Amino acid sequence: MSHDNILLPTSPETTFDVHDWRDGKLQDWIKNTVMKVQQGHYNDNDTTEAFSFELHEEREIMLKLLIMCYGIKTGHANFLQNYSKKEKEPVRAMLEKIKKECRKLDKIEFNIFYVSVGIKEKATSSETKGEFGNLEIPLLQLSKSKKVLDLSDPGTIYQSFQRYLENNKLERSVIVYPEKATYAQQQVQLKVCESPSCTLTSDIANVANVVLKFASVAAMFWTPGCLLAGRALATMSTRIFTQGSFWAVALLRASAAVNSATKYARAITTITSLFGSAFAGM
Repeated sequence: MSHDNILLPTSPETTFDVHDWRDGKLQDWIKNTVMKVQQGHYNDNDTTEAFSFELHEEREIMLKLLIMCYGIKTGHANFLQNYSKKEKEPVRAMLEKIKKECRKLDKIEFNIFYVSVGIKEKATSSETKGEFGNLEIPLLQLSKSKKVLDLSDPGTIYQSFQRYLENNKLERSVIVYPEKATYAQQQVQLKVCESPSCTLTSDIANVANVVLKFASVAAMFWTPGCLLAGRALATMSTRIFTQGSFWAVALLRASAAVNSATKYARAITTITSLFGSAFAGM
């Protein structure tokens, strides 16, 4: 299986305080899980620089975010009604944040990328102890301001991706991410660092467990493969990694045929054409 578009990190950006960079299980997680999942994200993105929406296209943005967080859910002719009120509430909060940030602009444009979070298992079993469980967190970066919204923590917005890396609420973990926070390149260099909680007090680190609930809930539904745990990924068909991490990869990529810096693709176009009255109410 080729991962020619994704380049492995050779060393951490800063010295590790808690983890051991030479840990064989850490290296195994990066090479055998993160590499595949990030390649899937790259394939899904298809080097699209940003997704662009008119200011009035709230339903289209809402559906885009719901798919990013929960995957595609089917069953109802009105596509948005396949998501529960509980699922929509945090996504609606994200949408309001986005609208507020873009209120003075002609369009809403953003990029979506993922950080792979490795959390060391504490299980007593000799088979799992010391292994790194995988969690994929989608981040949305506004094209104009470069501010970052954490889709696993809808109430939080960071002034930049660097600020996210320095101030996120993750529990003690290793974070692997695409350099420059984009997949819109021929090759993407992965970078690695520890979560900020690795240098903070344990009380602050424990708060981080709350922030993962939103992303964890997503794994209960028909989700993108990227939100499943590391061991679950190992049992999934390899085509998810070679073709993309979303179950809806064909829909998403079909509308992402324009890959230049001045033209933007929207996955929503294809989804609308296939599901017809998807936006007839929320």
